[in-house]
Amino acid sequence: MHKIMILNLGSTSTKISLYEDERMYAEQTFRNSDEEMAGHPRQRDQIALRKGQVEEWIKENKVDLDAVDALVLRVRGTDRCTKSGTYQIGEGLRKDILAHYSPEDTKFPHAACMTLPLAEELFAGRDVPMFIVDPVTVDEFTDVARLSGCKEVPRESTFHALNQKAVAREAAKQLGKPYDSIKLVVAHLGGGVSIGAHDCGRVVDSSNCASGNNGPFSPNRAGDVPAWALAKKIFTQKLSIDEVIKMLFVKGGFASYTGLTDVRLIEQKAAQGDPDCELAMQAFTYQAAKEIAAQCAVLHCSLVDAIVITGGMAYSERIVSDIKKRVGTIAPVLVFPGEEEGKAMVEGALRVLRGEEKRMII
Repeated sequence: MHKIMILNLGSTSTKISLYEDERMYAEQTFRNSDEEMAGHPRQRDQIALRKGQVEEWIKENKVDLDAVDALVLRVRGTDRCTKSGTYQIGEGLRKDILAHYSPEDTKFPHAACMTLPLAEELFAGRDVPMFIVDPVTVDEFTDVARLSGCKEVPRESTFHALNQKAVAREAAKQLGKPYDSIKLVVAHLGGGVSIGAHDCGRVVDSSNCASGNNGPFSPNRAGDVPAWALAKKIFTQKLSIDEVIKMLFVKGGFASYTGLTDVRLIEQKAAQGDPDCELAMQAFTYQAAKEIAAQCAVLHCSLVDAIVITGGMAYSERIVSDIKKRVGTIAPVLVFPGEEEGKAMVEGALRVLRGEEKRMII
């Protein structure tokens, strides 16, 4: 029997769980408000906040860290992690990952940049192997998908590979077909948003508002922005790179239009008559449906077996309903609220620990 701990950091959440083989017997998701986040401006402060929450959970659940056989992290990975599968974090990969972490920095490219530093603090002095499974750097794009219209700026594959692939496999089971024999469009709608075209087991195209700045906006990321208008704003206002990053990846999306990043609160305020929140909700589902339809076109529309909606926003009946109204005639719509990330991370680690899959060590 293998004891495996999962550590998964989102933009406003910290998920911790403990498994014995495939059986999960302890789990907690800590969610922090915008006010709490604002009170912890540096990456070091963020880690201190999240570490305190996790350590209290460990104490309450009487978890023996010395008995943990493996720790699986949701980490972005690096440009060397382009193959789908399970990676063990060696010294090379560790250095690559930590290169994106700046303790005193107040910029947050992604919460996953803080996962490894947090894990190392929690497991200090213990020799526990750390794994990552299907990081966002998995790259299965076709050549034609890489062309953007500007040769110097190609489109890149950066998407929620872990959850998209895990949910796609669950969808395939529900359809009664092998994942590598069907065509799906998977819309991950959470703290980040990515919508991918799954062609017989390979994600051949995907939107990406995490770093590629395309596709629908998300709670704090801008998504598609008119290139000429953006360039003009940068040069006329002499914006620094830090100011541009903050505008597009910290204060963009729902935050830009409503001042809020909690979509549950935004939806609630919209229902109460707030015009800014209402318009932002309409715009989000409009953009999400438009991108889903675009990815269906990648797969020749009529050949799409199903459209899959997942992520935290899939709990919203309004969001799901509004998207279904626009794309439901293309293909059946399956909904998997939340994420299958924890299960996928455990299964990836177990395949390696059991010798069923060769671990990739960098």
